[in-house]
Amino acid sequence: MKAVHKILENARNGIPQALARFNDGEVGILFNKDFTAARGDQKGSLELQVALLDSIKDERKNYWKGYPCPVCMKKQREQVEEAGLFSHNYEWNTLAVVNTNRNWKLFSHSLPEALKGKQVIWVSGDDQDLINLTNNFDFNIIEHVSFSRKNSWEHSASIMNACIRLSQPHRVFLFSCGPTARVMVKNLFMISPDATFLDIGSTYDPFTRNVWHKCHTGKLKECSGCN
Repeated sequence: MKAVHKILENARNGIPQALARFNDGEVGILFNKDFTAARGDQKGSLELQVALLDSIKDERKNYWKGYPCPVCMKKQREQVEEAGLFSHNYEWNTLAVVNTNRNWKLFSHSLPEALKGKQVIWVSGDDQDLINLTNNFDFNIIEHVSFSRKNSWEHSASIMNACIRLSQPHRVFLFSCGPTARVMVKNLFMISPDATFLDIGSTYDPFTRNVWHKCHTGKLKECSGCN
């Protein structure tokens, strides 16, 4: 996938960018405000639905939008396309699994090297162990914006305010907070286009939470579209 290499190249070269990934959970909320996403951690709401719609419709330079795989997430991809939420001519389209599935090892091991010397702000639930993370990966994390892991959207205003306060040119914000991240990434990149905001999701869960998903263990089923 070319996008993963371009995202890593931009990070290495200090080019501001953003990545918001809209997979089955986000699409679920987009078409049903009462849908529960993030493996049961995020209850949907009308407010979150509207905010996700705003994020998936936005278009701007270096704002990467990840969409469901058209093969293994065919229903969700069709929903998005039929609703006019996918532009085939948009330069920064990618898959929601751009940093996981078959790209997980490349992304997870290359990102710290790409961000070497850069100031990183980690935005996640308060259950994440950043000491273990930095013992395994060379991230220069200068601040941890943390909040309750469950229903993080309820804390969206305070998360947003904390990130705005910390935002400076060329700083990098890494988000691991479910659908809330997709909204924060878009809004913050609009406000601070000279910084980087990446929705990394569960990429580093084995190291921050000791949680291993199939993409981490290599047990994913093969898919011609994304794995």
